[in-house]
Amino acid sequence: RAYNWDSISSATRVPAHCGLISAIAMSVRLLAQLTAMALAMAENLGDDTDYCSMLEQETVGRFAPFLSGLHGSFYVAGQALPPSTDHDQRWPVLENETIGFTHAFFRDGRARGEGIVTDRITGTGHSMWGWEFWRNTKIAYGTLLLTYSDGTVVEVANPAPASLKWRPDRLTAVYPLPGGGTLTEVKFFAQNDALVDVLTVSLPTAPTDPSEGSVRGAPPARWQTLTGYACNIGAAPIFSLPTVPNASACQLACINATGCVEWQMATAGRACWGYRVQQAPACNPAFDCGCRGGCPGQPPLPPTGSLTSVAVRFSGQSYVNPQLISTDDGDPPNTPTSQARNSIARFDAGGNTLTVQEKGTAYAKTAYCNQVPWGFRSDCKAKVGPMMYNGMTVALSASVPMRNVSIGTDAERRQLYNFTLGLPVGRNVSLAWAMDDDAAAAVSRAKVAAGNPSGGATAAAAAVNTFLQTQVPYFRAPSGNATTIYYYSWALYFMYMLDVGKGFEALPHTQTAVNNFLGLHAYDSRVYLPMGAWIKDMERYSYGNALAWTHTANYTGVSIQNGSTPDNLGNAWISPMNCSAVSGHPEGVWLMAQHGADKAKLLAPAYEYYLALFGPNASASINPLGGIAANSATALASIATELKRPAAEVAFWVAQHDQIAADAQRSALPPAGYEKNIECGMLQYLYSYAFNQSWAEAMANYWALNRDKCWENGTVPLTLTARQSLQQSDAFEVSTIVTYWSIEGLFRHNVSAAAVALTEAHTRAMVSTYNDVVFPESWDNFAEPWGDQYYNWDGTVVLLYLERLAGISYTVAGGESALAVQDHLPPGWPHIEVVVPVPTAFGGSTSVRVLVNRTGPREKTVTVTGNPLRELRIQPWREEAGAVVGFEATAGAVFEDHSAWRFTGNNARSASVRVSWA
Repeated sequence: RAYNWDSISSATRVPAHCGLISAIAMSVRLLAQLTAMALAMAENLGDDTDYCSMLEQETVGRFAPFLSGLHGSFYVAGQALPPSTDHDQRWPVLENETIGFTHAFFRDGRARGEGIVTDRITGTGHSMWGWEFWRNTKIAYGTLLLTYSDGTVVEVANPAPASLKWRPDRLTAVYPLPGGGTLTEVKFFAQNDALVDVLTVSLPTAPTDPSEGSVRGAPPARWQTLTGYACNIGAAPIFSLPTVPNASACQLACINATGCVEWQMATAGRACWGYRVQQAPACNPAFDCGCRGGCPGQPPLPPTGSLTSVAVRFSGQSYVNPQLISTDDGDPPNTPTSQARNSIARFDAGGNTLTVQEKGTAYAKTAYCNQVPWGFRSDCKAKVGPMMYNGMTVALSASVPMRNVSIGTDAERRQLYNFTLGLPVGRNVSLAWAMDDDAAAAVSRAKVAAGNPSGGATAAAAAVNTFLQTQVPYFRAPSGNATTIYYYSWALYFMYMLDVGKGFEALPHTQTAVNNFLGLHAYDSRVYLPMGAWIKDMERYSYGNALAWTHTANYTGVSIQNGSTPDNLGNAWISPMNCSAVSGHPEGVWLMAQHGADKAKLLAPAYEYYLALFGPNASASINPLGGIAANSATALASIATELKRPAAEVAFWVAQHDQIAADAQRSALPPAGYEKNIECGMLQYLYSYAFNQSWAEAMANYWALNRDKCWENGTVPLTLTARQSLQQSDAFEVSTIVTYWSIEGLFRHNVSAAAVALTEAHTRAMVSTYNDVVFPESWDNFAEPWGDQYYNWDGTVVLLYLERLAGISYTVAGGESALAVQDHLPPGWPHIEVVVPVPTAFGGSTSVRVLVNRTGPREKTVTVTGNPLRELRIQPWREEAGAVVGFEATAGAVFEDHSAWRFTGNNARSASVRVSWA
């Protein structure tokens, strides 16, 4: 095949002897050079995809979904908790979402738990208790008030939705109404961090009456049960379903079945039956019951009559946690968490706003006594301080009058409140919640959000879509749900962004899990730093993940060991848990520098912190992390060079690398007896470039690819322990973050086919449970997702897609200006397309399009357009076939399963190469 030799830089010309290799034939052609105008036009390729709609999924009966604002407001819809006994359903939904707001809460980093105290160990605001305080919130639980034409009023307390659809900007809940029709809720955070619930009643044949809360002409009730109940009818059912997600879904099936007026659902299991009219003489205790006349104490539904009005009574309360504190660390017995309880609820009829001014105190446990240095043991007991909400105001406002308002106090001295909203048919009614230190601001935000629900919902969707359309690389893959997983990951990164501008959290940063791991974790930052390097506006979305840790320097060597960081931080507190994960941070910071991060704003302050932490004059050395820190030592040498630091500092980091690498070569070898020593978790140390290269392929073949050894249940790679050592109670078996380090390590050591296969397998696992994407904290020993289902550290998959399957890398640091494409297109995938924002020489950015396209069983084309950098390297993967044909003289070794071309100058703007192999 012919080459256009004149159009290729002389350094890339294929040597004559390569023509002797007959197994492989290659061709390369150059595309037309882009003009400066065309290059500028590539800045925005016009991605208008509605990613919020793409990511929508049903969650009812699966897990408790969440929403988030940007400045500390969160919402969890119901609750999921670990079960009390081991079985094959982990973290089931134990509290269903319902009408209104179950768990809206505020957490801006001022407190980790329920009390705010100050000590020498942690600063101000830390606690080892109360991370999940949101579970004790009760904001506005709705009870349906249904009035029928015969005067009967039926109350349905806190019904569960038949459908609860999540997307990153909203929740949509649907409730079937006795008498036909539905109540639909749309919940979202407005841009002012107010939570909004838009409620709409629709009836099949009911005309809208302009008077509030009126419903006319509704069809007769088609069943005689309350939502969420059933009884044993005693006759043969007219239909049966083996499984439904919840009782509301069973009821909905009855509504839609001709002749069905009563339904029944097993409490032990999810079977559902529908019946014609037949009175049951008694209830069957095997079933929930609430049938008309069938169970004492349950109000009946009318057998006939039409639904005439719908309203919702909302109930909520101030924050109090009466649970007793733990005595495990010598703290006082029989002591409630909440101490002083002085919150005040008020209703402003003129402003149609209900407020709760939270006041009180609570216990905080800043550190466990056995975790702090001896000198701090006297300061480790639980202490009482202002509650986390002390002085804040909760505001609830609505778009229609709040009626029948009542305020009282219970035995725990909670402020209790109730109010009712009428729901006219076909009209949107909105309820809004906001929290603020300033009472007037809380009221204003709630009123503004309740008054413009349509605009708020549109803006919420636009915020997410704009981030996904403009801030992260465009990605399309045809197989394995990879595209959906990719955008799901970035959506979670955006949802967990916290921008409060206070103290240690002066810069925005992302977080890990709404369930209990908010704040910023040092371990998880090893994920967020390299992810953040791919975001266009790194200053806004990425710098904080690195620079927040610089505020903790004063604690190192005092309450935190030298060379370590705390494992978490907030506005003015640190966790006293020693964490060596910071030793893995510099590699991600250097990647941000390669992608154009500002030297003064990011690189210099981050480097000064690392220098103080484990530089030549520090009291501790960088933690080797099993050899992984050799990568960081290399990064620190590069950062020092970039910042023009003294040569002695550069030499110090080089020496650190050499020492860690030498130790890794000696200590990181697999045990001699594979059969007796299976260490699946050891695969993560392949992430170190210094790991013994000769062992990588053997480890992949014997451990990583062996479903019987390091795959959970033969379906989810990779376990942390060997299969034969698993116990019945093992919950934390597969962690995506560790799987990522293992797979990326295989790529780094050129075990490409295994790494690709494992990437595809883990991709399948992320959708295997529900046929929708989940990001669990872990997978358990039943191969089921465990823990929080929205864990942000699972976002590491985007790095495998971008950097390995598409194979894109680029640098504008260290005097370089180069973009490279070294793909690993999976054998079953026809193509991958990526559009990545790349910085230009003039301070802006432009969009570079990379298309890897399979043109035959053993042929592919790699095309790059719009590259603004001086050099372009294209190194297509030949799926482990043959030896290198092309080569690049100055780039160092090229793995033998990749070919390579190098283009410079104008030729680097756009190029396409085609590779084929026998």
